[in-house]
Amino acid sequence: MDLQVMSFGKSSEFEELWDAFVLKHEFASIGHLRANFALAEIMGLRNCSLLALDKNGQVQVALPLFVKFSRKLRMFNVRRLSSALEFPADPLLESSMSEQRRKRTLEYLLKEVSRVADACNADSIEISYPAMIGDQTGLTKHSFYPLRAYGYLDQNRVGWIMDLRVDPKQLEARLESRCRNSIRAALREGCLVRPLRNRQEWLLDSRELAVETLGGFVDSEEVHAAWWDYFIQPEYARTYAITSPHSDNPTNVVVSVGWKKSWYYWKSFNSRKIRISGASNLALWQAIIDTKSRGGDYFEVGSMEVHDPKMKSISDFKRSFGGVPTYFLGGIRYRRLVRHSTLELLSALYDSFRQ
Repeated sequence: MDLQVMSFGKSSEFEELWDAFVLKHEFASIGHLRANFALAEIMGLRNCSLLALDKNGQVQVALPLFVKFSRKLRMFNVRRLSSALEFPADPLLESSMSEQRRKRTLEYLLKEVSRVADACNADSIEISYPAMIGDQTGLTKHSFYPLRAYGYLDQNRVGWIMDLRVDPKQLEARLESRCRNSIRAALREGCLVRPLRNRQEWLLDSRELAVETLGGFVDSEEVHAAWWDYFIQPEYARTYAITSPHSDNPTNVVVSVGWKKSWYYWKSFNSRKIRISGASNLALWQAIIDTKSRGGDYFEVGSMEVHDPKMKSISDFKRSFGGVPTYFLGGIRYRRLVRHSTLELLSALYDSFRQ
């Protein structure tokens, strides 16, 4: 094809082209924004994002790509080339393309992605689609995972999407009774919800709550600061802090994140020292209502978990806000099949032994 691929490098040209294409694209989502590039750098992750340009220098497709790591059986490092840093991001194709050219461009792009994966020695490539693409769910828009024909295997998830285009009373009526009662309990306790006022409050108060919540799994102070600098400060994310009648210091903090009409429940930090019944429910409910008041149409509460008992409890909390179960499209292509099969076999043996 008559396309030229440009890989991410710390050049103003790449970033200018990226912004010019993404910021005006009707189907771009929070996962496509360049704020993710800055966050990846702070996290120490390699950015392999790609642009493909036509002979006139016009961007035809953009795809974020990051090299991420995970552990298998606590001892084997797995290297993944992923389109999602923290938020799903699909191949963003120029809107006016014909269907035939879209297919050829996508095929060309995925060959380039495979070359990047080889250069990174990646075990797998993971490309996920946003839950909402414009005014449609990913499933409604595409009907099925679009990269099946290119050797990718489905890894779809199920989560809850709230349609905010109704009266607030209808949203409240959709809450499960236990969620509604928890919100009322926090209000009876005299709890208030306010935004975190400044970067210092984020770095001190919310950081302390993050450490209490996550313990040894908490992100670094540098990453915590980057969330403020690259998402909260530019208003891609919003904070909702719970305070008690006895103190202005937050006991709970919820962070929502999004762009245009679609927003996510991103982070939640909770005090282990001061526990207020219903505080987390109230903070998230305020995030949902505030998103609606600011013109948001959709709010993704989170994904469904059924196996891990701890994660199932969190999943039940999210479900109680009354969202509609929705498929989130995602997929994976394994690059080192022998290694993958060996690790899967070892994992199965380990699980069998533990039982």
